[in-house]
Amino acid sequence: MNCPNCNQPLPSDTSAFCPGCGAQIGARPVQPQVQVVQPPVQTVPSHLALGIISTLCCCLPLGIVSIVYAAQVSGLVASGNIAAAQEASRKAKLWGILSVVIGLISTVIAIIVQGGLAAFAANMD
Repeated sequence: MNCPNCNQPLPSDTSAFCPGCGAQIGARPVQPQVQVVQPPVQTVPSHLALGIISTLCCCLPLGIVSIVYAAQVSGLVASGNIAAAQEASRKAKLWGILSVVIGLISTVIAIIVQGGLAAFAANMD
């Protein structure tokens, strides 16, 4: 666009004054630039892998509870409910760890019982 007074090219369409002659170009509304600031994305660990491994290898009922809580985490983060997502993450981790501990304890007890039964059977001869 050119200045209507001196016909020099204007640097932009939103110029209020001509840089060559200083004439007022007109009352052009200046569009304010709006910056949309995204809130920082907070990551909350779901502990889904712990739930799956503990379900398959250790204690099925407690591992399933861990998986259920872990599955809730991503939906809660997406909805913006970070506090609830952190609580679900904490519960998923707790139930996963409980499943592993109870699975290990029950394995040790099973080994001891089998060893005792084998020793008893050997003494019966």
